[in-house]
Amino acid sequence: MENDDAININQLNDDCLVYILEFLPLEDRLCAELVCKRWYCICNLLWQKFQKFDITDDCYATGENNEDYNMKLLKQVFSRCAQYITVLNISNVLKVDQIILLDFDPHLRNSKKKNKEDEKDWQEVKEISLRCENLESLTLGSMFKIDDTYLSTLLNRNNGIRSFYLVTNNELKIQNKFRIPSKNLETLIIDCYSFHIDSLDFQALNESNKLKNLMLTVAFDDKDDLVLHNFKPKNLEQLHLNSSIRCVPRIISELADPSRLKVVSVISCDGSQIENLVNALIHYCKNLEGLRIEGDFSDFQLRIISNSLPKLVCLDIGFTSAGTDEEMKHVNKNLKCLSAPSNFLTDQGISNLLKRAEILEKLDLCDSQYLSNNAVNILIDAMEVRIKQNNLTPLEVGVEYAIDIGNTPNPCPLLKFTIGPMNMMYNNYINL
Repeated sequence: MENDDAININQLNDDCLVYILEFLPLEDRLCAELVCKRWYCICNLLWQKFQKFDITDDCYATGENNEDYNMKLLKQVFSRCAQYITVLNISNVLKVDQIILLDFDPHLRNSKKKNKEDEKDWQEVKEISLRCENLESLTLGSMFKIDDTYLSTLLNRNNGIRSFYLVTNNELKIQNKFRIPSKNLETLIIDCYSFHIDSLDFQALNESNKLKNLMLTVAFDDKDDLVLHNFKPKNLEQLHLNSSIRCVPRIISELADPSRLKVVSVISCDGSQIENLVNALIHYCKNLEGLRIEGDFSDFQLRIISNSLPKLVCLDIGFTSAGTDEEMKHVNKNLKCLSAPSNFLTDQGISNLLKRAEILEKLDLCDSQYLSNNAVNILIDAMEVRIKQNNLTPLEVGVEYAIDIGNTPNPCPLLKFTIGPMNMMYNNYINL
C-alpha cells in the first residue's frame, strides 16, 4: 500500500540534502555526485565544507593491517577538496601533535616499499597539493620527493600558514634559502637530517611575532652557532634543538618575555654548555613545565633545577650522569612525568622517587640498567600507600630490559606497565 504522504528525496530543499548526504562515507559521496546535476552541485557544497585532508585517516587505509593506501579514493577526494581545506597532512605521521618538541619516534603508519605505480600515484597527489590556497596547517613527509620549486610554490600560495611540519627521512633538494611565510606562523617543526640548518631563512622567522613552537632536528656542524647568531625570536614557548646549544642561553635571554617559555629540549651537550643553559633557565624561565637534557647533566645541576623551577612537571634526563638514588629524594615534588637516567638508578632510587613525587603519572624505566625484579614490588607498595592516603593518581611505567614483570602479579588497579619506551609527551600537560 503506497503512502500518499511519502516525500520524494528530490522534493527536499538544498539544505536538507546537504545535511543528509553529509552522513555518507566518502566513497558513497563520490557515487552520489553522479546521480544528477543537482546532486553533483550538492556534493560540491560538501567538498567546500571539507576542512581537513589527512592521508592517515582510516578511510584511506587498506590491506590486512592498514599498511597500504586506497590511492584511487585518496586522489579523488583530495582533487575535490584541495582548494578548500585548511589542514593538510601528506605524511605517514599518525599524530602530528604528539611530536611537538619531542625527539621520540613519531607514530607512523607502516607502509610497504613504493613501486613505480605507487610513485606515480604520489606524484599526482603532490601535483594536486599545489591547488591548495587556504592552508593553516601543513605536514609533509616521505611520500614523494620535496625540492625548492615545490616548497616555494606551495608556501607562496598559502601565506596564512600557522603550523608547518616537515618530517621526512628522504633526501631533500634544498639549494636556496628556505623561506616560510612568517606572518601567522606559530609552530615550525623540521625533523629531517638531510635538511641543513643553513638553509633556513632565520631573518624571515625574526619577523614573526607569533612563533611559539620551534623544533629543529636537522643537520648541524661546528659553524652553525654563527648561523643561529642572528636568530632572535620574540615569543617562543617551546624550543627544541638537537645540537648547537651554545646559542640557546642567548636565545632565551633575548626573548621579549622569557617567562613564557614552557618547554626546552636540547641534546648532544657538554658540561660547559649545560652549565650556561641551566643558569639561563633558572634566571629567566620560572614558568618552565617541560625539560629534556641529553649530555653531561649532573646531580648538582638536577638539584638546582628542582629547587628553582617549581612548575616543572615533565623531566627527561635519560642518557645523562644525573639521577642517583640520593638525588631522587630531591626531585621536584610536582613532577607528573619522568624519564629516568640509564646509568645510576637502582631499586632504592625508585623508592625515594615515589615517596617524593606523589602525583607522578608516567615513569620511563626502559634504559635504567641496574634495577632488579624487586622494583615491581616497590612500585606496587608505593601505589598501595597512595591509595591508603586517598591519592588515586594512576601511574604508568615503561619497562623493557630494565625489569622483568612477567612472573610478578600486579594487584594494584592504579599501576600499569607498558612494554617498550614510552612517548612521554610534554603536551599531555601543556596547552599548545
